[in-house]
Amino acid sequence: MKPFFHFTLLLTFIGLSFSCQQIPSNDRITESRYYTDSLYSEQLNEFRKHDIFLPAGFDPAKQYPILYAADGQFGGADDYLKRTLDSLILAEVIPPMIYAGSHSNSKESKIGMGQDENGNTFAMQYRFFEYVESEDWGDVDPSLDQIFQRHMNYFTQEFIPTIEKEFSQEPEMKDRIFYGVSNGAGFGANLLNKQPEIIGNYILYSTVGSNANDNPWNADVTYPNLYLQYGSEEDDAFREESELLESKYMESNSFVDLKVYKGGHEERIWKVLLPQTLGDIYR
Repeated sequence: MKPFFHFTLLLTFIGLSFSCQQIPSNDRITESRYYTDSLYSEQLNEFRKHDIFLPAGFDPAKQYPILYAADGQFGGADDYLKRTLDSLILAEVIPPMIYAGSHSNSKESKIGMGQDENGNTFAMQYRFFEYVESEDWGDVDPSLDQIFQRHMNYFTQEFIPTIEKEFSQEPEMKDRIFYGVSNGAGFGANLLNKQPEIIGNYILYSTVGSNANDNPWNADVTYPNLYLQYGSEEDDAFREESELLESKYMESNSFVDLKVYKGGHEERIWKVLLPQTLGDIYR
């Protein structure tokens, strides 16, 4: 079991290193490509890496759905994301699409150590504070000042526009998908609540840190389509958070698909679930 964060606890992924391969936006490619790039964020005052998947035959003159993800480095492990998308596209389960996964910040903050539900300690990373809206830790670590809001601004005002400009894309809301797990899913749940007009579909597994109970919900707003799953062997907090999100969606008659998978808070299970949920979206 990996640590997760719900104001005090977090799930963390270990960042992986990838070589950077620039793909000129005006070139058509014959085979799919998966590579790492970066952009400078004025909001975060740093360069932030992101992983890119371009489908075979990618043509910047055409429009494609785009799968945006938190913890973008997660998809590069063992070519998992490339193999998954290649297979789904070849089988015509999903249309050819672009993947853009923003890397999380795995640097240790000055806050100190956290503790998971098993009593194991771990270093508090910047990622935890970027994804979970909690108290402002700027007095303890100035670099954490307004970090949640600055990261959300980076994702919506810098990351998404940069990707779409680079690949000459102007997708409709329905053609943007967000994917996140654990605290990454919590960030996604905050994003769909605060800015429901940007992304049309959200895939959130084992959501924690979503602030669903405190965020304002408008019964007159149609929120983005939401595909939620949590594990039968996870702590009750995961079930409660998912059920709360489901109830908020039902109040506004927005589409929500809540499922329970067999297992715990496990990366290997989320890898199996993703192609199934993408298939549900395009069924």
